[in-house]
Amino acid sequence: MKAFQTVMFVIAMILATTQTMRHVYVKWVISDQSVMDQFHTETESGISAAEDLEDLLPLYAAAKDTVEAYEADPNNPVIKSYDRRTTEPYESEYKLRTEIERREDWKRQVVELWFFWTAGAISIAVGAVVLQRINGWLGISGILVGYGEMVFWTSPLLHKRYTGAEFEALLNIKLLLSAITMASLVVLWLLNTRGLLRNHRVNGN
Repeated sequence: MKAFQTVMFVIAMILATTQTMRHVYVKWVISDQSVMDQFHTETESGISAAEDLEDLLPLYAAAKDTVEAYEADPNNPVIKSYDRRTTEPYESEYKLRTEIERREDWKRQVVELWFFWTAGAISIAVGAVVLQRINGWLGISGILVGYGEMVFWTSPLLHKRYTGAEFEALLNIKLLLSAITMASLVVLWLLNTRGLLRNHRVNGN
């Protein structure tokens, strides 16, 4: 079992460390600025300037009103559905709706992250108790499941930094939990090497 634990620890540590480094890179190194920002449309500039989801709602409402006014005028040409993403006034409405949906998805990811990471931490705690008092392999299974959840749900975000409070909150929480995951691995391993997590009923097997 000792060799198996060592292999699993090394794999988990590599994943947790590289993920933490990736979050640090996205938060403090990569920039969301581009020389192309000067060519942004008014809608794109509004999206970039929006601090949170609520700031986008009036922009979307205005864009939707513009679309409805356009469609209400029989003199305006009908724009085919496959051209609307690149043709005004539909283009602005589409970009704003897409950004709102993306930020809503980031908010949902925060809830999922907390839930599954916490579930993983509970699994580790239960696994550690089972390892000590009941069965070694059963306890190790619980610990592996827990770290699997924690590592998976703190996985890196896209290779791009986005604006907005929703993205910033998700990035900050992922960075925090990823660092805690890495630190807990070290603590658990030190406890294990000192015999504090040794299974007393299954003689090392």
